[in-house]
Amino acid sequence: MKIPKARCKLRISACVAVATLLTSAPLTVQAQSKLSAPGGWTIYNWATDYFNDTNLGWQWTDVAPSWWLYEKSDNRPERGGVTWSKFRQDNVIMDGNSLVVRNRYHYTPQSGGWSGRYNQNVNTYTYSGGWLESKASWLVEGQYQANSKVDWNFADIWPTFWLTYTGNGGHELDIMQYQLNALDHSHIVWKANSGGIQGSSQRSWNPWTTPKWEHDWALARVRSWSNWACRTTRNSPATFYINGKLEHTSPLAYVNSGMKLIFSSSPHKSWRPLPGNYPSFRVNWVETHIP
Repeated sequence: MKIPKARCKLRISACVAVATLLTSAPLTVQAQSKLSAPGGWTIYNWATDYFNDTNLGWQWTDVAPSWWLYEKSDNRPERGGVTWSKFRQDNVIMDGNSLVVRNRYHYTPQSGGWSGRYNQNVNTYTYSGGWLESKASWLVEGQYQANSKVDWNFADIWPTFWLTYTGNGGHELDIMQYQLNALDHSHIVWKANSGGIQGSSQRSWNPWTTPKWEHDWALARVRSWSNWACRTTRNSPATFYINGKLEHTSPLAYVNSGMKLIFSSSPHKSWRPLPGNYPSFRVNWVETHIP
């Protein structure tokens, strides 16, 4: 765990200016309100970090699980047919101020390896992303909140702040998921053994959202520093927040089994971007509070 970054207080004039903008242009400006933890809840160091160091914190591993190590794209001729992406450790960067998860295209194909997920050998891959997960795999009740941004809007990458089950079936909470020009909160319950979906609940802001300004508002949150949070207990539904405001309440079963916390990003498997430079996923801090 790192020492919290210092925060400067806004001048009164700046506050007045922001208040004016909030009144006149709610789609482009929103205060970064932080969700307060319920009374009596305490910070949990196993899933809290302020990322103000150049070394990876003791709470994390940047090695993606073998099941997730490689991602296979859809067979889209306009994107070169089937392509492969790998989660690489060198795409997880601690720059002394924030966590940076890079998305990359490799003009020189990289040597691959075995993929248990697809049950085949990956000869080479040309795309890569990064993966950071908590060593804690027993997270159940908690308030999980992170301050993050994507460098700019780009429909073909897949940055996500999420938690997922670690046993045989369980819960997945996608707190900030940006893909295919859409933002969503998701709660998914996965079946044991079969791996199929038992239930799914989602709040999505996509290009077909009406009125259109709601989608514009959501993308503005993605590309600016915003606070994303989810709160869950064994006796209450999972609730999702943006900048302290409740945006979605899941109707699914309450979370009752262990999860791990993850920051991941990669060129999207369903629509690989054309060769070039891609935006990074940046995380300023993450805090977890538990009862």
